[in-house]
Amino acid sequence: MLKQLEITNYALNRHTTVQLDQGFTVITGETGAGKSILLEALGLVLGSRANFNAIRRGEEKSVIEATFEYEDKELDALLKRESLDVLSDIILRRELTATGRSRAFVNDSPVNMATLKEVASFLVDLHGQQENLSLQTPSYQVHQLDLFARNASTFDAYQEAFKTFRSLDRQLEQLKEAAAQVRKDQDYFQFQFDELSEMDLDAEAYETIENEVNELEHAEDIQRSLSVVDGVLDGANGSDSVVQLLRQAQQELRSIEGFSNQLKELSERLHSSLIELEDLRGECARVANGI
Repeated sequence: MLKQLEITNYALNRHTTVQLDQGFTVITGETGAGKSILLEALGLVLGSRANFNAIRRGEEKSVIEATFEYEDKELDALLKRESLDVLSDIILRRELTATGRSRAFVNDSPVNMATLKEVASFLVDLHGQQENLSLQTPSYQVHQLDLFARNASTFDAYQEAFKTFRSLDRQLEQLKEAAAQVRKDQDYFQFQFDELSEMDLDAEAYETIENEVNELEHAEDIQRSLSVVDGVLDGANGSDSVVQLLRQAQQELRSIEGFSNQLKELSERLHSSLIELEDLRGECARVANGI
């Protein structure tokens, strides 16, 4: 039940408060007395389209507030679902600003227009020359038809059956998706099995492939280490390489190897080491390029 309607800076009204008691209320008056303004204000707070031209001239904001007394468990459930306060009364407020902004509140909490209209549909039904809130909605029409046909128990049974059907339908879709995934996995595993069967691997071949897989799994580490080795052997960042330094050492030994057999042996050993390092450098480069 509407208990109070408070209008501030709307149309010609600076501030008007209308308090209503239980029972049937009739508001009468001559043309221009403000009856339509009261209905427009009530419609506005229930979620109708805002008319910013109705803001009182010279004012920055118009406020319409309506207080309702109610007892409705469905409305309480709606308020809880929208995280709104559940009080003994419910207060709807609509604010219009001269800048063209519209804000709505339920129990002093801001809400969007869809929520305001949904809450209002539990409280008021407006019937005008071409205006109402619920008579044109299919859900209301079907509900009234069910009430007329006394189908409440049938409707409740239908809702339970429909919920069960939706739940089973979702389970069926999940099972279909799981079955499709199983078929995909089966095809993939069968393909792998056939490939392995055709290869007919023995222990030696398996070990070779396992080593190759291990090498490829650590490809980045291998390439990084081989790059460091190549830099040391062949020089990096302009520094002398190990091979270059050994060549210089070999030249020095060659210049004196003719003076004794011992010096000649040292020169030959260094020459062998140099050949081995050059071969090692080439092998490292080949391995790195093959990764």
